[in-house]
Amino acid sequence: MFAVNAIGWFMSGVFLVNVLPHLIRGISGDRFPSPFSKPHGKKLSHPTLNVIWAFINLSIFLTIFYFNHFSFTAIYGLVMLIGGFAMAIYLSRYFAGKDKE
Repeated sequence: MFAVNAIGWFMSGVFLVNVLPHLIRGISGDRFPSPFSKPHGKKLSHPTLNVIWAFINLSIFLTIFYFNHFSFTAIYGLVMLIGGFAMAIYLSRYFAGKDKE
């Protein structure tokens, strides 16, 4: 059961961190890659679509949190932090190459 809860908490950190770039760019009125663009994640999406994608990510995070909140302990908090950190590192490396294209 630890592995299932740990995966849930890890993914909750991933989805929570993924809210930030899409919400910030969306409410700033900037175009930003999202899964709604074609090809996915390559072209820039409208700011409104980025706000929608941010709230989809937030909804997924809250759903995972709701179903796992009873199991929250310090170790799961650490796992969620690691998931968020991993997503932040991935996004920083992914978008660092965008300026060079």
